Amino acid sequence: MGYDYLSMWLIGAGGTISIFMFGYRFYRQRLVAEPGFFSNGANAIGLMISAYLIFVVIDQYLFYVAHRVEAESVSWEFFKDKVTDIKCDSELLLVTDIDSKTLTYRCPSNFVMGRFSGAPFAPWPSYTEGHSEQLASELKKHHAEEKLGVLSR
Repeated sequence: MGYDYLSMWLIGAGGTISIFMFGYRFYRQRLVAEPGFFSNGANAIGLMISAYLIFVVIDQYLFYVAHRVEAESVSWEFFKDKVTDIKCDSELLLVTDIDSKTLTYRCPSNFVMGRFSGAPFAPWPSYTEGHSEQLASELKKHHAEEKLGVLSR
């Protein structure tokens, strides 16, 4: 996997460890005659947060890591004037399926971890997801120009 995925794997490991810890606490409190409302509530909230962390990592993995060859982060400011089928207020887009006719993108709205790494991490629900044919064609043009050396002059 590599350094770019470190934040994602740490979140996943933390969620997995904490779901086992809170599950064990919940099991141990069953043995107590009257464990208390706040203790049970703390365990239930801990289990829900742990499950959320695991869900976020799986969601990111299915979107980004599984299609790593066809995925990248794109400066939305660069393509904003050329692409009209995307409405996004962020300056960064996460895109995948670049080689297809219609790519899938995520527009982060609030929170992005590893913004300057090779694999930025935008947890659910802090993004909007969609598909764009125009951005796919513009990215293909940009990559073709880059290979020819037109952009490096």
